[in-house]
Amino acid sequence: ATTGQMQRVHLVEKYFDTYDIAFATIKQKPQLKHLQKDKVSIKKQLEYKFIISLEGNDVASNLRWVLASNSVPIMTKPYWQSWIIEDRLEPNMHYLELNKDLSNLDELLEWARNNDEACKEIALNGKKYMSQFLDSNNDLPVQKMVLDEYAKRLTYNN
Repeated sequence: ATTGQMQRVHLVEKYFDTYDIAFATIKQKPQLKHLQKDKVSIKKQLEYKFIISLEGNDVASNLRWVLASNSVPIMTKPYWQSWIIEDRLEPNMHYLELNKDLSNLDELLEWARNNDEACKEIALNGKKYMSQFLDSNNDLPVQKMVLDEYAKRLTYNN
């Protein structure tokens, strides 16, 4: 969607004609209508080896299901945090790290095409990471971990 940071706009403008990258939804910035394509279902997206995940107004809304899939997330270092504690994700272990200026996408894709086994491992690591949040036996420990992280970041002023 066209919501959120300009990084999404820069990505689509730069790679619209090169890769299967476009806006599925124009919620803001109607001048970008020419960069829109039909929405692709999650089921169809899961056929791709690599899926770009960019933050919008906050966390990347597709990150959870991409991590839980057999696809490799390509994303910038997470800034926003949610219940999956994104800052615990490690580049080259859970995702391929895209530079903030998006300048290394071609390089990442070239590396990924030539390193299929490493990419399978990265996708598996993402699935393992997400499984801890989906396991009912881990539910209370995960809730505690999330609250502990929140408490470390919280400041209180009188």
